[in-house]
Amino acid sequence: MDIINSVERGRKHMSLLSVLSLRAGLVVFASLVGYFFIMKALGLYHVLILRAFNSVFLGVGIWIALSRYRKMLHKKLEYFMGIRIGVLVTLIAGIPFAIFMGVYLALDTDFMNYISQNHEFVTDLSPVAAAIAVAMEGLSSGFMLTFVFMPFFKKQ
Repeated sequence: MDIINSVERGRKHMSLLSVLSLRAGLVVFASLVGYFFIMKALGLYHVLILRAFNSVFLGVGIWIALSRYRKMLHKKLEYFMGIRIGVLVTLIAGIPFAIFMGVYLALDTDFMNYISQNHEFVTDLSPVAAAIAVAMEGLSSGFMLTFVFMPFFKKQ
């Protein structure tokens, strides 16, 4: 009987984890796309350093997902469960955003040329390579933010 209760609690936690991560990841993805189009409308999307604010959107999404999960459980958050939440939010937000940027850069050749000319590492950058770079940048930011946030959530 104890095993059945344990399995049921595990399913409940995994379902909650999936829903919260999916919701937070999709909100972060929509925020990133919205931020990109706002920067485009303001004529600032050529200022490549402004992409650093993408980490702020991702960090807020991860923080909210971790907070909500902890509040719904009414106890402190286990370290590896928190890492799992942060990684899921990052993947759900980062991969679609990288795909979006790859498609956008394939369509907007002027912007792709601008990035290619102003990128420090590669002189002949393709939309696919740029999308991979966006994915790597986002995933590494999300993973680092999750590791930075988890000691706070583990204490409480």
